[in-house]
Amino acid sequence: MKKSVLASFTLCLALAACMVCCDGTERGLIPNQEKAILNYISGKDITDFTKQDGVYRYIANADRDGYLSAKQVFPGDDVSFYFAEYPFTSAPGALFYTNKYYLVKDDPTINTTYWSFEPLEVRVGQTRLIEGLTRALPGCRQGDSVVLWITSDLAYDTKTNGVLPVNSALMVVLGIEDVKNN
Repeated sequence: MKKSVLASFTLCLALAACMVCCDGTERGLIPNQEKAILNYISGKDITDFTKQDGVYRYIANADRDGYLSAKQVFPGDDVSFYFAEYPFTSAPGALFYTNKYYLVKDDPTINTTYWSFEPLEVRVGQTRLIEGLTRALPGCRQGDSVVLWITSDLAYDTKTNGVLPVNSALMVVLGIEDVKNN
């Protein structure tokens, strides 16, 4: 009897320790993903990135002529854009999904039968997107080339999505084609 109680107590302690140490959303996974993102960004010498509602965002061509006069995205606006999604650990992994045909046209390992290669058209805050993308679009401008780093809780989280492992952070590259302010 004493061995059974001791074994049960030991098991409870082990499970409690695992819950404390392995809590992916708060204590482990997300802070580790943020650290990896910041290490990657600093290693690339990107200093003018922002963190907007939990999403790291870099406008690669913000120094272009006409940037400040380009239409800015606000919640409720209609936006069309090209994108490429990559799983992210300490660097971007292999392309996961895109609507940029030139990125996949010569890759026989990717079945693009059901992929659209037209710009994705969304209404910000109303079209169902991953949360990180919904949070990152406001403030972007027509013509922007944007790089986003999104932690897993704002991406696909624990959902299975094709070949993308669960709890994957993402790096998403966007080309904002058109903005219709509503």
